[in-house]
Amino acid sequence: DILVVTMASIIFCGVFYFYLRNAGTPDEITIKKLFNWAIYWLVLGLFFEAYEGGIQKGRPTLSFYFVTTGLAIFLLMSFFIIIQLLKKEKYLKLLIDNGQNPMLAYAGGTNLLNPLLSILFIDNLFAFLTVSPWLGVIKGIATTLLLAYTVKIFTKRNIFWRT
Repeated sequence: DILVVTMASIIFCGVFYFYLRNAGTPDEITIKKLFNWAIYWLVLGLFFEAYEGGIQKGRPTLSFYFVTTGLAIFLLMSFFIIIQLLKKEKYLKLLIDNGQNPMLAYAGGTNLLNPLLSILFIDNLFAFLTVSPWLGVIKGIATTLLLAYTVKIFTKRNIFWRT
């Protein structure tokens, strides 16, 4: 399993490296720098993965920290490409609006959404969604989207939760 992940990572990184080797524009240079850091953390994490027995649910490992750092930088690269190069900001607008109000996005589920759903007795409608794992996934997606759109509304009205 670790070998498959490592090989897939090497193939992906190799293809992307050949694409970026002649970076010339400032955006391409930025992506290349991010890519180099992402590769560094991902490879370091994959080396530790074999040593530490893989990423485990119970305790965080160095492998977990390094691999997730590399993956986060790859995600940052993909957002940069979508927004800056492809000019498709509208596809990520919900995430951008939530990023403008991070405290509400983080604590709004427990401190805003759940009490509001309880007051309106809507939480009883969601109760049946916990009887099976797949219904639980649907509940999680619905709750997350409801919170994301709530945060978007608050952000558009300049209502921010600050510490």
